[in-house]
Amino acid sequence: MKYIVVAFLLAAAPASASGLADPIVAPEVVAIEAEQSSGDVDTLIVAIWLATVLAAAGGAF
Repeated sequence: MKYIVVAFLLAAAPASASGLADPIVAPEVVAIEAEQSSGDVDTLIVAIWLATVLAAAGGAF
C-alpha cells in the first residue's frame, strides 16, 4: 500500500509543478506598412529653391 501512495505522489508531482506563476504569452507581432513622409519635405525643398531662383532672376537680390 505504501508503494502505491508513493507512486501516486510521484506521478501527481509534475501536474502541480506550475504553482501560482502566470503563464507566459508571446506578444502578437503586427506588421504595418511604412508611410513615406519624406515626399512632402522633398516637395517643399524644391518649391523653396524654385522661388529663390525666380526671385534672383527677377532682380530681388
